[in-house]
Amino acid sequence: MRGRIAARLRVAGITPARLTLAGLGAVLVMVGILDFATRPPPMPDYAQVRAAWQPSEAWLYDRHGVLIDSARVNFAARRLGWTPLARIAPPVRDVIVAAEDKRFFAHGGVDWLALAGAARDRVAGKAGRGASTLTMQLAAYLAPELAAPGARGWRDKLRQMRAAWAIEQRWTKDEVLEAYLNRAGFRGEAQGVGAAALALFGKTPDALSRGDALLLAALLPDPQATAPALAKRACAYARRVDCRGFEASAWAMLGPQRSLALDPGLAPHLATRLLTSAGARITTTLDAQVQRLATVVLTRQLQGLGAGRARDGAVIVVDNDSGDVRAYVGGVGGASTARDVDGAAAYRQAGSTLKPFLYAQAIERGYLTS
Repeated sequence: MRGRIAARLRVAGITPARLTLAGLGAVLVMVGILDFATRPPPMPDYAQVRAAWQPSEAWLYDRHGVLIDSARVNFAARRLGWTPLARIAPPVRDVIVAAEDKRFFAHGGVDWLALAGAARDRVAGKAGRGASTLTMQLAAYLAPELAAPGARGWRDKLRQMRAAWAIEQRWTKDEVLEAYLNRAGFRGEAQGVGAAALALFGKTPDALSRGDALLLAALLPDPQATAPALAKRACAYARRVDCRGFEASAWAMLGPQRSLALDPGLAPHLATRLLTSAGARITTTLDAQVQRLATVVLTRQLQGLGAGRARDGAVIVVDNDSGDVRAYVGGVGGASTARDVDGAAAYRQAGSTLKPFLYAQAIERGYLTS
């Protein structure tokens, strides 16, 4: 039988060598198609990601570099400045790696053991467990198309794996972990560990405790989970039997969100005028001490006058030698019905503008004594 088939192939001019070449050609075509179908988008390097980071806030400083106010400019997400890994509490790093990718420092972007375990669970009909490494998740943050709705097939997973390999070839492990912690969404609109630490715990990332870290890690699989669900997951991460303490902490964490502002809010009207670009850090001629004093003096003066005589006021203090503005108080609210109006920038009649200077000169020269 084999002899007849071989004879017919020879008659048709098909030799074993040609069959081998045809088979190799078919394999190469299939490899090319697979490569094209699973090719991920280009991955940026660490420096590019760090440079492209855009906070949602902008900050206002006085002449000495003291932070006096801030304003939110970007309302798409809530981000603070990029947080270096050295400024993130070690328990946060350790707990999140243990919870999300325990072999993070051993694999090259893909955890084959986790993939095998996930496949085994799927065949056995068990609840699926995640096999995406921190690097694969970071790839999805950097190229959202890799995590688009419906992107759960084998082709999508291969694209994500190849993107993770590309990242690991150019990034260090610390860079991957740092970028992940800055890009991860924790709760609501809070993106990154900096915003999450302030909004959920009222702390900076370097002050987070291990208990805080366990709750943050519990948020990652389901940022909108309820307090009991978060407490149960955090307790499992901690390997404890009694979870009552976690539930109380989870309820406290999910209470009214705390302010992300680290400033004293001394110049809100000026901040609104000047802070128009996300990530901007603007230094002014103001002096924080003079600004604070002007605010206190104006508040006391308004309290003395009573709401029936004056609802709000404004103060500008100018350095006579340089002409620099040392204090800019657009208003202090109080009984005002328009507390957002900048009284320092409001238009006035020329005569009213001159009065303070004329009265000051008259008092100085003794023309007015009472």
